[in-house]
Amino acid sequence: MPRLKDLKVRLWELRYRLTHSTFRTAWMAERAMLLADPRRLRDPILVYQMGRVGSSAAIESLRARYPGIGLYQPHWLSPEGLDRFEALNRESFTTLRFPLALLVRSRFLQDQIARRAGFPWRIITAVRDPVARNLSWFFTEMQWRHRDGNPLALYRSGEREAALRELQRLFEEDFEQEAPVQWFDRELKATFGLDVLAHEFDPARGYQIYQDGGTRVLLYRLESLGECGEGAFAEFLGVDSFTLLRTNSIQDKSYGEIHQAFVSRVRLHDDVLDRLYDSPVMRHFYTPAEIDRFRGKWRPERVLATAVTAAH
Repeated sequence: MPRLKDLKVRLWELRYRLTHSTFRTAWMAERAMLLADPRRLRDPILVYQMGRVGSSAAIESLRARYPGIGLYQPHWLSPEGLDRFEALNRESFTTLRFPLALLVRSRFLQDQIARRAGFPWRIITAVRDPVARNLSWFFTEMQWRHRDGNPLALYRSGEREAALRELQRLFEEDFEQEAPVQWFDRELKATFGLDVLAHEFDPARGYQIYQDGGTRVLLYRLESLGECGEGAFAEFLGVDSFTLLRTNSIQDKSYGEIHQAFVSRVRLHDDVLDRLYDSPVMRHFYTPAEIDRFRGKWRPERVLATAVTAAH
């Protein structure tokens, strides 16, 4: 006879299929679960960041330390950003549904922010080398889009060169390269009115805490997180110490191998590198020497050198 645990799992799966059969019923089910959670607005912390800048590690670390509070992980809260994300959810609903809970929680937060003027929001955000971030987020988006002829499936079938060529095309033609250097204006400033570029930031310190009315914001550089992260979180949270957990490495994901292969040969044109590394965001949070090192990692000559080395 099936074990009780197995029966519970099957019942949960059946209920999920029934309640998530359409976008509308899935939306209602996810919203009902959120509203039934008594923690939803209990001392909430928003890990409000662009994708692939360490938000999962922050969320898991906070959840381990504070299991009873409301934790949120939105990438978008602006009307424009959430409208785009909702369109993506609707487009991918029949094949991939996991972003829907994120959308429902983000819409809930959007409504609460509008209703609660002066509420003491606590926000954790981050910045990262934009090319490294893009190469990581690109593969996340691949799980949500391009379901017909997905290059990831092509790679796994053995057509590796064809898959890598198609990934290069999509990365050049169908991916928003400048999103990471526009995120703070489009999202944080548009939603909470905080212009982080108007405040000083010490790259050597690696993080800064901002106070704007009732809103308090911790901003860290992902590249500095190993050195300053635990101290930055402890200071922001007003505690003596804090432990940051490691999680969500790209190599832990199902596409780790193809991601590594793509990164080793991706070509980035000088005009793209210029738009990213000459941006106000990069000049504010990184030193000229750091920016030069980032640019050197991704310049076209790097790909040529890699190819020559491989040929020998």
